[in-house]
Amino acid sequence: MKLKNFGRAALALAASAVTVLGMTSCTLSYTVGYLFITGSTPNSSGSNAGQIASYRIKNNTGQLTLTQMAGSGGANPQQVVVNPSGTYLYVLNTGAGTAANPAHSSISLFSIGGRGAVTFQTSFSPTGFNTKNIAISGNFLYSLDQFAPNGTIGPSHVQSIGSITAFSIDPATGRLTTVLNNNQKDANGLPLTYFPVGTNPTWLAVNGAFAFTAEQGPAGGNDPNDPPQGIYIYNQSATTGQLTPTQNTPLPTGATQLTYIYVTPQYVYALDAGPVGSTGFILPFTVASSGTLAAVSGASRANNAQGASPVFPSRMVKETNHGFIWVTAQGINTNNNTPGSVVTAYTLQTNGQLNDANTGGNILTVGSGPRCVVEDPSNQYLYTANFNDSTITGKKIDQVAGTLQTLPKAMPAPPGSPTWCAVTGSTF
Repeated sequence: MKLKNFGRAALALAASAVTVLGMTSCTLSYTVGYLFITGSTPNSSGSNAGQIASYRIKNNTGQLTLTQMAGSGGANPQQVVVNPSGTYLYVLNTGAGTAANPAHSSISLFSIGGRGAVTFQTSFSPTGFNTKNIAISGNFLYSLDQFAPNGTIGPSHVQSIGSITAFSIDPATGRLTTVLNNNQKDANGLPLTYFPVGTNPTWLAVNGAFAFTAEQGPAGGNDPNDPPQGIYIYNQSATTGQLTPTQNTPLPTGATQLTYIYVTPQYVYALDAGPVGSTGFILPFTVASSGTLAAVSGASRANNAQGASPVFPSRMVKETNHGFIWVTAQGINTNNNTPGSVVTAYTLQTNGQLNDANTGGNILTVGSGPRCVVEDPSNQYLYTANFNDSTITGKKIDQVAGTLQTLPKAMPAPPGSPTWCAVTGSTF
């Protein structure tokens, strides 16, 4: 009888333990944030219909669950950014503008609601033409435009130089209002509606103190002596949004083909695609308090970590809590018998140099032609949106070595051919 009672007690205890463990398991599985991806698909009119998809990110597995697919508010969406509070997002729809026939792009405003669902509000247009990218810093949004406006002069009313359009963000509504350039006037003595940059700008990065623009040239932008393949720098006011040049001409980088600028708390990195067919280069700089850049001595290196040979490096991201840096390339890896698109992994040293991360000798693979790379809000996972094969790649971050491990479950499909991704940790 004693054994029977003991057995019943043990069985009850075991059942209770299962219940407790089951409850614990459930509490460890929750939505840690949302991932937003833009993409496009051809439509009957010949243009690309834009879409934006929302995905829930699962904390304990990194698995993505599609919660909504919506129109992007325009054609050819190329980028999505989220405001700091996670309440609004902005989609850059580049439209049909070309170098020969410039056109205004549009920026669509969406509110973010429960489960990451987005609701279209309205659209805004930069004052320049053929917008390359947008960036948010505090309560201001900046767009980098390939061509500056020029009133009624010249073909399509554009100048050969590029420009930045600055907007203030209404924190209550997310709506944008153009910030005028109080330092420069037009022919009528009125403030310019833009901030000039050099010729053929490719990317804009803003860090709350400065705005950095990569410019491929050729020479002859703001000044006939402007160097090609330079970085133009503005001081950014966190209170007014005004941009004030820190020097008269861009900083020459010696690059062959500047594609991207990425800002960390310590360094500014420029990606150089290099000569055709090369792996390209990573160019680190330090930023002085005056806003001038200085190349980190001996830190420039080819983008060939882990023995990979990716072509056209175009995006990078630094892990939040450690000195890990990953670089994606839009071109195909040229190594024989290795996958097409790869991620190169680095560890950031105290002197600014980048060493190969310890991946155990493995080359890190992703889908074909990644257009963006982001870290999730819990700093556990990395995602790329891959344009060529219309896929999403998910990786788990090794917090010790900086390598990336492929998530066991397949990712959901992106919206058409994906072009950009952004995350928010606001889950409401």
